[in-house]
Amino acid sequence: MREVVFFLITFSCSPCLYSLSSYSRSSSAQSSESSDDDRGRSRSPEVEYITTLEQLSKIRLSRFKLEKWVHIPFFDTVAKGCFVRIHIGLCQGTPVYRCGEIIDVVEMAKPYDLGQTRTNKGIVIRLGRDQHTFRLAVVSNSEFQPIEFESWKKYSSQAGIKPPTTSFVAQKAAEIHKYLTTPISDERVVEQIIQSKRRFQKAPTNFALRKAELLKQRELANENGDTEATKRIDMELDELETQAERIERRRTIGFKAISSINQRNRALSLKQAEEAIMKDARDTANSREEDPFTRIQSTPVIATKSYLERLRNMRNTQSTNNTEKVEGAAEIQEQSKTEAKPENRKVDSPLAASLPPPPEESLHAIHDFEIDINVELDGNSNSTSLDGRSSNVHRPTSNPLVSSHGSPMSNGAVHTKNDKPNRRFLNLQEYKRRRGLI
Repeated sequence: MREVVFFLITFSCSPCLYSLSSYSRSSSAQSSESSDDDRGRSRSPEVEYITTLEQLSKIRLSRFKLEKWVHIPFFDTVAKGCFVRIHIGLCQGTPVYRCGEIIDVVEMAKPYDLGQTRTNKGIVIRLGRDQHTFRLAVVSNSEFQPIEFESWKKYSSQAGIKPPTTSFVAQKAAEIHKYLTTPISDERVVEQIIQSKRRFQKAPTNFALRKAELLKQRELANENGDTEATKRIDMELDELETQAERIERRRTIGFKAISSINQRNRALSLKQAEEAIMKDARDTANSREEDPFTRIQSTPVIATKSYLERLRNMRNTQSTNNTEKVEGAAEIQEQSKTEAKPENRKVDSPLAASLPPPPEESLHAIHDFEIDINVELDGNSNSTSLDGRSSNVHRPTSNPLVSSHGSPMSNGAVHTKNDKPNRRFLNLQEYKRRRGLI
């Protein structure tokens, strides 16, 4: 009963106590504010730092944004203070990324490709106590991962670096949104962007025009005493010459290959033609046959009556000589064949008997062979003989068959010794001579 009464008394008195305490705090606060006002000082607002990944992602720059802004004059101002997801290498075949803060923008030694454009700018990334310069091409387009955010917080706390404040993040995000949505209308800014893109262009559309512009700019820089601009223009001129030589070499490499092939084919064709000409000359020298299609070198003459008469006599003389030569050759051939017959050949040894007859060398000798013509002559008959004289030839009703040895064969008729016909053997050469064929 006593405990219940005590709880009620306490609960009922608590509002009074709360009101008294609140009153005392308010009075003390008023007294402190009055004292601060009396001193002329005001209290500073409390600083709030980011704690989540979503807050940091508001000021993240992707590779697409860097490629879009790399040539604008205010790129350095926009990029400083932003964060990027940078690729630092591979670990067991897996790409490793880190979350880093851009603390500076510098120019690198050589230009490189960044998407559809080229630049020589690099960004200095800070992660904890470490700082390193990276190309813009290694920046990722993906969002931050939680493990990368925790790693960045750990390295920053170890280095004693505080994270960005919420007010800085809001201000930077508004700046990024402004440059993304606001078009560039200033002509001077547009001209600077064009000059920056042209500076790192791989191959200008007109090398001569670009070189003339650079020479003019260098002359103006020398007049103004701008050594840095002169040095930069000299580097651009050297790079322009290098690009022109590279393009010219790439363009003519195909022509050189084709020209070398054509030169080789011409040399081969010339060699083959020379060999063919030499072969024809050798064949012509070794061949004794007359080519009817060969043009004969001759001199035109006037066909007078005396010239024609002399030419006719010359041809008659040549034909007579040719006839005598043919007759003499035929007689020699006939004599050689007669001597070459088996009955006239003396065989002194079995080896000599087995030797074949010598080969025939001329076409005339091949066709010059003997044919036995059996001419039946009757003394009482009157018929025309081979030499043109008339003689009577008695033709029996049945002609006798003659064997290969020249002896007549019976074909059914009976002959006696008194019925044997008179035969006279002629060879082909004599037959042709009597007929006037040769």
